[in-house]
Amino acid sequence: MKHIKIFEQFKKHELTKEQREWLDSVVLGNWVVNAQGKVDVEGSVNNFFHQRSLERLPVEFGRVSSYFNVEGCKELTTLKGCPREVGNWFSCHGCTSLVTLEGCPNVVKGWFNCSGCTSLVTLEGCPRTVEGAFDCSGCTSLVTLEGCPTEIGDDFWCRNCPQLRSLSGAPRIKRGNHQFFSNLPKVPMEELELDKNDPSLFQHWAQSGMKIEDFLRQKRGYIKGREFGF
Repeated sequence: MKHIKIFEQFKKHELTKEQREWLDSVVLGNWVVNAQGKVDVEGSVNNFFHQRSLERLPVEFGRVSSYFNVEGCKELTTLKGCPREVGNWFSCHGCTSLVTLEGCPNVVKGWFNCSGCTSLVTLEGCPRTVEGAFDCSGCTSLVTLEGCPTEIGDDFWCRNCPQLRSLSGAPRIKRGNHQFFSNLPKVPMEELELDKNDPSLFQHWAQSGMKIEDFLRQKRGYIKGREFGF
């Protein structure tokens, strides 16, 4: 009975001919179906140049040891099926039909690029930590940084997001203070000046959850008539 159960599990997770052919066309390396029925890749997933009309991934990935790149797939409406862990970088740059990042990896050990995703309103769903840089530039519908990773390893790029209303929620950066902000006409000048004049203080504010006005009062030593200090 044990052998029959294993055989039944194998049959349940067996891929179709079309799925196998698709994997062979986008995987640079070797792939295998794991015990949970997800596809693990020793190598990278790329080569979507001739699949720009892809609306969803035909298989569900588990772990990809190198990078995972679906950039330019303008018809992709969901990231469901993306790997849970990526050993290098992840990019969905230019996926203009994505309205959410739900389904993207939990762990990204390189940089994360969702720039040019013009339908994103929020960054909810992205990884909690990214070990490299994070780029959400050119997300022209983005109104908030809430949902951003709590911590990233390197630079934070946030340019040409004309609907963004605040820099609150920006991640903590482990290796230095490198924020790149420009063409953010709706962001209060006080927030941009705080980053420009004192990046370390900007990091303190971005993670505080306070309104910029209250934070600046506290910076001066007073809030609601009471003296505070840093």
